[in-house]
Amino acid sequence: MYDVRVWNYARTIDVIQAEKNSVRSSDTAGLMSCLGTIQSPSLEMIFDIIPPNLPVPAPDVTWDTNVEPNVLPVGTKFGLKCIITPKFSLNTVLQSPQFQDILLNLQSQYTVGEFRHDLALVRYVNQVSRAKKMALTQLLNCKWSDISPSEEELVRMPVLKELVSLRDARLDLLSETSVEEEKTPEISTEILKEKPHEEGMKFKVKSHQHELEFINRDNGWSCSGMTELVGGCKRGCTDFHQSTGWSRYRCDECDFDYCDLCFQQERVQTITQPQTTSSQTDRVLKPVEARFKLLQMLNKSLESTISYIDLCTVDKPWSIASLLSVCRGLIFEATKNPIWESAMISSASPSSSQFEMKISRPRAAKFSRSGQVDNEARHMVFSQVFRQMHQMPPNSLRRTDKLYNVMFLGERAQDAGGPYRESYATMANELQSRALPLLIRTPNGRDSVGQNREKWVLNPGATTSLHMDMFCFLGKLMGIAIRTKEYLALDIPSIIWKLLVGELPNREDLEAIDLFQIQSLEKLRNIHLHGIDRESFGYTFYETFVTISTDSRTIELIPNGKEKDVTFENRNHYCDLVEQYRLHEFDRQANAVRLGLGCMIPSRLLSIYTWDQLEEMVCGKPTIDIQLLKSVTEYSSCSASDAHILLFWQVMEEFTNEERSMFIRFTWGRSRLPLTADAFPQRFKLQSFGKSPPDSYLPISHTCFFSVELPRYSTLEIMKDKLRYAIYNCQAIDGDDTSVGMQAASMGWEE
Repeated sequence: MYDVRVWNYARTIDVIQAEKNSVRSSDTAGLMSCLGTIQSPSLEMIFDIIPPNLPVPAPDVTWDTNVEPNVLPVGTKFGLKCIITPKFSLNTVLQSPQFQDILLNLQSQYTVGEFRHDLALVRYVNQVSRAKKMALTQLLNCKWSDISPSEEELVRMPVLKELVSLRDARLDLLSETSVEEEKTPEISTEILKEKPHEEGMKFKVKSHQHELEFINRDNGWSCSGMTELVGGCKRGCTDFHQSTGWSRYRCDECDFDYCDLCFQQERVQTITQPQTTSSQTDRVLKPVEARFKLLQMLNKSLESTISYIDLCTVDKPWSIASLLSVCRGLIFEATKNPIWESAMISSASPSSSQFEMKISRPRAAKFSRSGQVDNEARHMVFSQVFRQMHQMPPNSLRRTDKLYNVMFLGERAQDAGGPYRESYATMANELQSRALPLLIRTPNGRDSVGQNREKWVLNPGATTSLHMDMFCFLGKLMGIAIRTKEYLALDIPSIIWKLLVGELPNREDLEAIDLFQIQSLEKLRNIHLHGIDRESFGYTFYETFVTISTDSRTIELIPNGKEKDVTFENRNHYCDLVEQYRLHEFDRQANAVRLGLGCMIPSRLLSIYTWDQLEEMVCGKPTIDIQLLKSVTEYSSCSASDAHILLFWQVMEEFTNEERSMFIRFTWGRSRLPLTADAFPQRFKLQSFGKSPPDSYLPISHTCFFSVELPRYSTLEIMKDKLRYAIYNCQAIDGDDTSVGMQAASMGWEE
């Protein structure tokens, strides 16, 4: 945030220009403005009239608060406008006396576990708050016991289970020093610092010739009989304020204190407790409770401040936005979603009539069977939609309702929602195929090793201007999916999503798509551990400074890299170059996707969202939740207790997730469910089927209305076989005997 002030410096511009090089900090006492007081010399002065090389005012310079804002005093010959840009410095904050006490308290009570535990904890909190529809205020004030998972649930969350199972050493230490009301044994300073400072608590400190008695009154420590002492450390530390800061045991009346370093060496004797307690272990939070409490503190502070942070400065290392992006995984969804939703609403276009989208699926199928790649963007369904939509004004596409009416050429289909959803499902399938040049299978998928074998990455070899436009359109489709909740069923790994949210990928992300690459680099780095030395290296390793890209191209890592050999001495440098190239080989394509994404949504807000949160907004959840589907099901001319309905749900439970996804596409034109029951735009309907014998018929779906006519099959196996055949073989939408449907059917497939 920028603070614009009036600089009251009564000199003409000629005088200023003549004297600007001779101005010193001592001269700045005459510089007056209208608001506040400069607290730090680390402010950057930007002048809009003269070069910004005037010295920064000294810390003791005071701005005149009596002058009305933006009004120059009478007699002023010239006024300079000054824009003051505060630069956030973590070191400055950490050295602040006011902050040290807070930091000491946080470190002593809440430092436990690892960052990955915090991320897992926040993911679980988001899941629970969404399921329970908890308001932010409720979430920030609840206890861990109110939302803690069961043992059965923890089995599915191994990282969170680690945190829940952690044993804090403080609990063991305090259990050994537990005190009853009538006992007052000595306890260590560290233990006392970890205890909550309750009203009325007393203790005394013995050191050298002095004995201080402290009592907590109104959340401030006070002592008696020591008013003759001056402020500072009892043990005589020099530079007390600058080097160590105030300790928590400060006398507010006489300003007498121990510095933290000295106080750690003292022994503290408890005199009285405000209330009876059987054990001090009751006052120490369990690790998972401590981390949850700390996360609540963070999010409570962000609740009232996050909307004032300029996220456009996220690329500035000194900005609060940059620090916020680093801890994006610690921010509750309930904290950041309000500003996201507000930005989405303010940038949305008003609903209007849908435009017509003509799509020839037979043309796309014919081209796909040829085995060619649609580099010219003319044949596949994605390409046909790209040609008709990409040049449209982006603001006309920022809508939450249906964008277009689909006319499937050669098919009797009238679009009441089903063909529209089917077009998205078809484009997602085409993107993850060899027919389009935008995505390719991960190296792990090609080699059948490691993780993410089913996933696809951006093609680093797709570099033409048309390819860049297609990537940009892919980003637009992602943004449309976020706004309309018509999810794209894309299987893309974390390394790509991180690039889209502005998060740096790491070695773990690279290993998740190319295990062999990481293993070979590790072996090369540590080749000396396998008996290979400088002499034998040249006989066992024959490589130059090149690497193989994800799309199997040979890439020179340095100029003339093909001519430079990898040696025992430079092997680590070679490994670093390979790793850096592989981590950034998708940057150009990701930037194009991000450009398109920014046309549809406020992309600056992505800096506070994690990669998996963006993936969920674009793609939904790949897992088909049968219980969620049941909760939104209604029955027509049948009931949930009918025999064939019970068989149907049993089949759905036994189906693989792929088969469940295909069933949803068969019945609704999309392959993923909304995230919650409230997000369903229409309910799933199971209808009776009147023809007989039922075992001779296939189920009939109505994708526009998310309904299925289900025959009363006689056995579980017949139900399973009929459903499986239908979902894999009956994908044409060819049953609308309306004028629109007949018109579409009459148009040639190749038109």
